[in-house]
This record gives sequence, C-alpha cells and structure tokens, in this order.
Amino acid sequence: MEKQDHKLLEKSGADSKKRISKADQEIIDQVKKLPISEEKQKDIIATMEMYSGAIPHPKILAGYQALYPDAAKEIIENGLDESRHRRQLETARQKRRGHLAWASMILLVIVCLIFMGRFI
Repeated sequence: MEKQDHKLLEKSGADSKKRISKADQEIIDQVKKLPISEEKQKDIIATMEMYSGAIPHPKILAGYQALYPDAAKEIIENGLDESRHRRQLETARQKRRGHLAWASMILLVIVCLIFMGRFI
C-alpha cells in the first residue's frame, strides 16, 4: 500500500510540476536543498501555501481586520476598484487595436488600388 501511495505522490507531483510557476518551483527546489530529512522536506512542501490576486488570502485579511476595524472592507473595495480599472484599460486597448487594424486595412486597399491603376 505504501508503494502505491508513493507512486501516486510521484505521479501527482509530476502533474503539479507542470502547473507550478517558475518562482514557486525555485522555492520548492530551495526547500529540497535544505539539510533536513526528506520527510520534513515533503511536509514543508505539502504545507506551503501560495496565493496571488488583488485581494489577500482570507487569513491575511483577518490579520489586517484585527489591526484596523474597516481594513478588510477597504482592501476588498480597493481590489474591486483595481479590477474594474484594469478591465477598462484592457477594453480601451482592444478598441485602439481595432481602430489600428481598420486603418491598416483601408490603407492597404488604397495602396493596392493605386498599384492596380498603374498596371491596368
């Protein structure tokens, strides 16, 4: 049974390695280089908690809330505002790209018509 668990762990480790970012993989590699037993290394890696996003992890948010009563609400509102702003910037960027594509296509048609007029 233990061998099956070990093989499953290796397989899931290989699958998860594909999904791990380069920075996270560097952290895991550093843990594996530590002069501690392999069992402790596995425990450290298994309990590593990685989180990213505009809004902090709930445990971190609770810590801020303990320091300042309205901190969680303000942090969440800031994260939501930042998300809205990022979407607005992306929309504007897509519109600019669309306008540039149309302008390029119109210019290309004009150049083609000019050259066709010379050769006809």
